[in-house]
Amino acid sequence: MEENDRKKQINHVICGITGAREARKGQIDAVYRLVNEQRDTVLVAATGYGKSAVLYAFSALTNLITVQIVPLTKLGENQRSDIARGVPNSKPVWIDSDTHLKAYILKHAGFDQRNLRIIRTSIDRPEIIIIILPLMRKLINDYRRLHFLVEGSKPSEVRQIPKTIIYVNSKPKLMLARYILLRYLQKSCGFTS
Repeated sequence: MEENDRKKQINHVICGITGAREARKGQIDAVYRLVNEQRDTVLVAATGYGKSAVLYAFSALTNLITVQIVPLTKLGENQRSDIARGVPNSKPVWIDSDTHLKAYILKHAGFDQRNLRIIRTSIDRPEIIIIILPLMRKLINDYRRLHFLVEGSKPSEVRQIPKTIIYVNSKPKLMLARYILLRYLQKSCGFTS
């Protein structure tokens, strides 16, 4: 089978597993290298990139067993469930382990160091912003610092609020934060209730 045809087949398998319309280049390159060239490969990519789909696709295309090392228990359990649902005739098993196992296996698994290829993708997450604001003891319930979430909104065009985690430890404080944001929208952005 020609390389382009094989890569189209790999794309189709990955899309069937992930539900995506198009597989990512790093996914296709990694699976192609593993299946067709049978060479050691490491894919370094950001969370959510679809690294696990490479293993699922490899198993689906070769009918071989793959071992995935996941340092987080819940993530491993979720991925085991995803494999069971997404890869026909698979029998995934989740074995809990400590995080040192990953380094041990990479060191002792017998990788051919001369032919090992590490495929790196960007692990930058520009959509993630971390804002840390100090809380003044007397102003701990002052939620005006949340205005940045809705700044620039207009009644005709509400600015989309990015995924945000704000920890508020009681329902009354949550209602206060909501009230302060609504007042800000009314006073500064021209919103009416």
